[in-house]
Amino acid sequence: MIDRPQGPLPGSASYMAPELKRQAMSSTDRPIEIKSDCWSVGCLLFLMLEGKPAFSYSEFPKRAEKGQYLQPRGPKEVRDFLATLLEVDYVRRADAQSAWVEAQRLCGQFPRSSDVEADQRAMLLT
Repeated sequence: MIDRPQGPLPGSASYMAPELKRQAMSSTDRPIEIKSDCWSVGCLLFLMLEGKPAFSYSEFPKRAEKGQYLQPRGPKEVRDFLATLLEVDYVRRADAQSAWVEAQRLCGQFPRSSDVEADQRAMLLT
């Protein structure tokens, strides 16, 4: 955890974890949870996978507070991973360590075709 900065919280509201929005609206000086960054990573991952934000702008932040993001396409394992990042309850949300481990596992399970082709070419050269 880190101390809450003085003044407005930096960052884009579209990627800000629900607990940070609540803190920004309150006058309490509670610490910011590091897991809040995992929420932002989930928003970015969703954007990279789908080409659009996880939450429709017209219904944001109400839907974000409830964890009601648009459902992405793709393998169930990827959707499940995304759900651990976009978990509203920061106690249950993935932390950076577990998210990193799961991301590495998924990269091995779903390699890009260009990676597979490059690996095959490399093996032919050795």
